[in-house]
Amino acid sequence: MPLSRSTNRSCQSLPKRWRLLGLGIAAVLLVVDWFLPPLPTPRFLERWPDAGTGFTPWKPLLAGVDHARANFSSPRPMKCHVVRIDLADTNVSLLARPPAPAAPFETDGEYVSSFVRSQAVQVAINTTPFAPDRVVPGRPVDLQGLAVSQGQRFSEAAGNLDSLVITRDNQARLVPAGGKTADAWNGAGGFLITLRHGQNVAEKLQPEPATVVGLSADGRRMFWLVVDGRQPGYSEGATPAETAEMLLSLGATEALNMDGGGSSTLACAGGWKGVRVLNRPYHWVWSGLERPVGAALGVRSQPPR
Repeated sequence: MPLSRSTNRSCQSLPKRWRLLGLGIAAVLLVVDWFLPPLPTPRFLERWPDAGTGFTPWKPLLAGVDHARANFSSPRPMKCHVVRIDLADTNVSLLARPPAPAAPFETDGEYVSSFVRSQAVQVAINTTPFAPDRVVPGRPVDLQGLAVSQGQRFSEAAGNLDSLVITRDNQARLVPAGGKTADAWNGAGGFLITLRHGQNVAEKLQPEPATVVGLSADGRRMFWLVVDGRQPGYSEGATPAETAEMLLSLGATEALNMDGGGSSTLACAGGWKGVRVLNRPYHWVWSGLERPVGAALGVRSQPPR
């Protein structure tokens, strides 16, 4: 009889132990997830416009900041996001990622989504190329081009690469290699200018994931174009010439190819973690995971309209 009671008590306590174990595992996963970049939305839950219909109408994200998407099927699958920023809107301010001491280099690796949270910007992209190619958050990064944040210059423009300069009064321009960048309040390095005075001057390269910054002829509007790639059948990337044509169709006359590949990221404030990644970055481990980068550019504005 005592044995029977003991066995009965053990059976009754087993479900409670499993519940506590489950709650413990869930708590650990939530804590770990908080420190990881946002996980990608499963592809089957994504909702894209019909293929081949071009960019969607602009949808307001913030005061002075709009968003559009495109789902191209030709010449290959390409899923694209573009943000349009009204630099003349007094609600709008830009911020390049500040440096993080990381001897022997200028800064460390950080997720674009972490930059959104830490600096309270509402939308951000990756910018300046860096080395090594694969880094982890907090490890030293050698920037390969211009990096200026609110007047603090911590990486000079590369001698053979072009740059984006944003002055203190929100005037933006693209600067060819060797050009003057001394008035940069915020600045970032890219690769090469692909659109100049409305002319497509892009070099001929293979399709890749891409981040491209464009400017309108009057300098009032800045465009951030992000194209996903290296994901067969889903989005296979774009050439510099193709991204230049996309931006030209959207109203840009100048464009600069920024760091691409697995770095290409567009993040915005929102979601339960306070940030979400709008695109699906290429990652060698799991498609959709973010890659830490060395530099980013963000925009702040008023609450959504």
